[in-house]
Amino acid sequence: MRTRLSAFGLRCLVAGALAQASAAHAACDVPLVVTQSSGTAKILIIFDSSGSMNEAITAAAFNAGVTYTGNFNRTGTYNVSTDGNYTPRAFNSDFPTSPSAYLVNSDQGRSGAYSGNYLNWVYFHASSAERAAIPAFTRIQMAKQAVNTLLVNGSGSDFGVMIFNGENGGTLLAPIGTDLATLQSRVTGVRGDSYTPLAETMVSALDYFKLTGGGGDLSNATASSRPRRASDGRDRSTE
Repeated sequence: MRTRLSAFGLRCLVAGALAQASAAHAACDVPLVVTQSSGTAKILIIFDSSGSMNEAITAAAFNAGVTYTGNFNRTGTYNVSTDGNYTPRAFNSDFPTSPSAYLVNSDQGRSGAYSGNYLNWVYFHASSAERAAIPAFTRIQMAKQAVNTLLVNGSGSDFGVMIFNGENGGTLLAPIGTDLATLQSRVTGVRGDSYTPLAETMVSALDYFKLTGGGGDLSNATASSRPRRASDGRDRSTE
């Protein structure tokens, strides 16, 4: 990524990371930083801290539109509290003792969440090579990596971070202009334990820009002064 970040916005970056597809970059709707203005870009990152961000990233070979047969309840969710190799028996004493797959927990003490349909694919349909190569990280871990990349490469821009506040809009985690080390520390500490009050959080972001001078009134905003969203796009309460 170029240090000027003239081509890609945060939505494009995070979508590309979560989807693990280079084609996601083509969906970027607004450049994060444009060179039409000499002013410093004021960027408020809205980081999705909802419970669904603890879901494990699924393998590319898994098709969520297919119902896979197996011992797991395909509509259920199975939690993993510690990284390690697990067999189906680890989830139920009546399940088979093989094969084994490496599964992960999430960040900040939260368990990694796996859908039953995905586990049916992992254990009863994936090849040995596919099972050995399943992603070993969750959505929130991938989002943090993507946001950190943006922060490190965003020289010439001022960043701030906001997260969801339960059901009640957004909470400012770091004001715009916070130093890089503090921003990275605050992002690292985000927990996926909220609902997804996206509309209310956008209002909180608007109020921040209007009332604190973070970037000016968004009614006259340009691409260099507006909130950007780091989210998996799903409305999910804490598990």
